[in-house]
Amino acid sequence: QIIEQQSDLAQAASGNPQAIIYGKLSHKQALLSQYNFLALQFAQRFYTPLLQNNAVDGDLCGVIQLAINEQQAEQYQKLQSYLYQQQGNADWCQYLDSHALSSIAGVELQHTGLYFPHLGWLNPISLCRYLTQDAHIVTQQKALHIQYANSAWQVADNTNNTIAQADCVVMANAYELNQFEQAQHLPIKPVRGQITLATSHCELTLNSVICGSHTVTPAFDGLHCIGSSFKPNDSSTEIRPEEQASNLQGLQEELPTLYQQLISQSPELKNRVDVRATTPDYLPLVGAIPEQHTMHERFAHFSKHAHANIIKTGCYYPQLYAFCGFGSRGLSYAPLAAAHLAATISNAPPVLAREMALALHPARFVIRNLKRSQ
Repeated sequence: QIIEQQSDLAQAASGNPQAIIYGKLSHKQALLSQYNFLALQFAQRFYTPLLQNNAVDGDLCGVIQLAINEQQAEQYQKLQSYLYQQQGNADWCQYLDSHALSSIAGVELQHTGLYFPHLGWLNPISLCRYLTQDAHIVTQQKALHIQYANSAWQVADNTNNTIAQADCVVMANAYELNQFEQAQHLPIKPVRGQITLATSHCELTLNSVICGSHTVTPAFDGLHCIGSSFKPNDSSTEIRPEEQASNLQGLQEELPTLYQQLISQSPELKNRVDVRATTPDYLPLVGAIPEQHTMHERFAHFSKHAHANIIKTGCYYPQLYAFCGFGSRGLSYAPLAAAHLAATISNAPPVLAREMALALHPARFVIRNLKRSQ
């Protein structure tokens, strides 16, 4: 059962007409980069049959990540070499010059960059509808309280009326995670993003997604998505002219030819705002929600000795899980995270290695805070 506070699914951060499948990769052995690499490959395998069967709207048309300066160009070349060593496959990620990228994109580009031929974009609304076609969805109900009693979770609204009961609950409510008492200690913050929509026209053929400091997509339903602004700790949803101006300025500075072709033919622009959720380390929260007070008692010694060897298990609310904090990469991160969470809940063989599972686990912040308090 899905409890949705809006009148339909995908009305908030998943309501943009297009979302890009891309990641934050690095040649360095950081957990964030490793998860991005694993998640992108998993997402590609997950979405490919859906698109081939026309189950969802989208196109794995390729993603170009421009190297805007020399430092980025150097990093991207190292990344390509690193990925080739890991995969032995030069096709998945290619570092190309501006001429080759221009030929791929169908518009003139002035920078070198990375090309991911098997990534692209999806329409999140069609994806949500496809994935939930057999689910029981309760709309226009806002879950505000949960309480565990008689071996089950009681989910209540603002009048304390029970709207659902289940032995297992997954909190997938983005930056509103902290509204529940059990999750108030988890660090998650809103990030406002405003996209600008420009009308497509027959003279312009953009073949691939292009990412720089801003992004622009091939046309879908006659519109190109340009964006997005990035405003941490801001959950307001009004349209701001200055953020539209910033989106267009980024396009003009990095893709001047495309800007001329697109904006000169699109005098009327539309905008849409969504609010995403992110965490301090930019990895999502995926796993059992810890009982903070008991965790502090069991692992208090970390506050004196950060490297202490404490042989104790964590303490978690029964069958209560978080699935939040995907930032602007929800389409890229979510399929692998969902497979990991499903395996965790059902006690199936693990999907992720232990180190990576711990890197996503909500309890990581409880332990880190104890160690930093010494």
